[in-house]
Amino acid sequence: MTKRNDQLLRSRIRETLDADPRIDAFEVRTDVRDGVVYLSGLVGSYAERLEAVATALRMADIRGVENDLVVRPYGDDWRLTDAETADEARRRLGVALVESGDADVTIDHHVATLTGSVPTERERAEVRHAVEFTPGVDFVENEIRVAR
Repeated sequence: MTKRNDQLLRSRIRETLDADPRIDAFEVRTDVRDGVVYLSGLVGSYAERLEAVATALRMADIRGVENDLVVRPYGDDWRLTDAETADEARRRLGVALVESGDADVTIDHHVATLTGSVPTERERAEVRHAVEFTPGVDFVENEIRVAR
């Protein structure tokens, strides 16, 4: 890929990130070298981090994405204790889910670990998705099993 193509790709990604209301891209740095997108800087939630990567992956002509984005929740979300974050994550699990499964979440230093079992891959993804948007969560480890 030429340097010019990298510059054009970088501009398209930057415009797309800036226009996406789900991402506060103010502190996101974007670089493209030989068709590989490098994302770095700060985002306010784990969900924003995932969406920024997904945005880059949707672009034509990229060879890969290197994700060095750091989650630093804004405002009061950063000051939430692990216990408060876990309570909110469990509430969200109860709303989103899981009639026929068993799922739980623990929080340690803003990292959510999901455990238990659910009957389908779809429910496993729904559990993860519910917790990704919980204020105070900056990473999700999904250890939920699909019980068949």
